[in-house]
Amino acid sequence: MLFLLYGLSALLCIAALVAKLYFGGFALPLALLIPAFVFLVVGMLKQQRDERPVEFADLEEWHREELKSLLESGQYGTAVRQVQLWFRGTSHERAEEIVRRLT
Repeated sequence: MLFLLYGLSALLCIAALVAKLYFGGFALPLALLIPAFVFLVVGMLKQQRDERPVEFADLEEWHREELKSLLESGQYGTAVRQVQLWFRGTSHERAEEIVRRLT
């Protein structure tokens, strides 16, 4: 969804540039830039809303099984790193808390 919003915003900006070059004036480019701005703002708000701290409940069953197998083989650091790979933007400390709940 974010790709669609950002893509539409970029496409409308390019269309505004092309309209300015070929048709001159300012009404058509402005009419194209307004929805581009709206798509950009909606995309940024959606991205901000989606970025929340990961919780233990966010782990699916296959996540838990994978982490348990890593912990059983003594790979605590790998398990912490795996949580960070699954949930981008998760701090090391937060990933450690989640892995500790499995032990």
